[in-house]
Amino acid sequence: MSEQQKAIDSYGMKDLGWDKVPFDIGDKKMEALISLKGKKAIVTGAGGVGLGLAISHRLASLGADVMMTDINPRVNDTAKEVAEKWGVNTYPLISDFTKYDEVQKMMAEAKEKMGRIDILINNAFFTRYGLFKDFTPEMIDTSVTGGLVGLTYCCRAVCDYMIPQGSGRIINITSASSMSAKTNTGITLYGALKSAVNGLTRGLANELAPHGITVNAVSPGLMLHAELQEAFKHPTPENLAGRIPMVLGVQSTLVGRTSIPEEVANVVGFMCSDACSYMYGQVVNVDGGIIV
Repeated sequence: MSEQQKAIDSYGMKDLGWDKVPFDIGDKKMEALISLKGKKAIVTGAGGVGLGLAISHRLASLGADVMMTDINPRVNDTAKEVAEKWGVNTYPLISDFTKYDEVQKMMAEAKEKMGRIDILINNAFFTRYGLFKDFTPEMIDTSVTGGLVGLTYCCRAVCDYMIPQGSGRIINITSASSMSAKTNTGITLYGALKSAVNGLTRGLANELAPHGITVNAVSPGLMLHAELQEAFKHPTPENLAGRIPMVLGVQSTLVGRTSIPEEVANVVGFMCSDACSYMYGQVVNVDGGIIV
């Protein structure tokens, strides 16, 4: 066989990864593809009234069992609420995601109680707000730990479970502030930390894809949950720093309104499902058109 013929033969169907293509999805209804029945998920930051709770509800509505974690003991109540509404198993866990030993315990408990970890939603964060020129070293350290280090710990710890099983979905919650500075008054450091999350998402997607793990991010814009509504109903000098970027952000949208957490949670639910089988390392904007 000539060298030319060898070269021709080497570029065949097998080189297209043909044996890995999910041809069966064309014969399934969309409702079957998007179902998460039998899947086991962890959602961090699920004890509040915002996105973590909304994501927990959405994943549960699609059939997943969910470990809901938060440093706030209220997670015991929110987990009960989700379980009762959707008829799935939920597992509340009070845990501090900024401490690696607690993150390791969280993963171990999830494996013990649910049998496996199919989905990790990195939603929890904590940061300080205000003009960057007024930040103290303590405010910077707290923000970096709560906005980036804790999420990184969760990504690292779940590798020990997803890599051996050869599958998994990691979705990091980032922010439109990571891509646009025009609405970042009072949240400069927050936007920088979310930019780092975008970079981590792309790097991990590259590293973990060979292990059957997809890593993506969802980038919300303005979300108005119950606690933020109270800030606008009862404005004070103390909550001004939180209100300013919200109003400026709405002015930058194409739709002229805020979103609710459920609109973002819908996209997260899709990205966890078999309907989203060819997306790797993407940061999906759900921001009302701020980036546009």
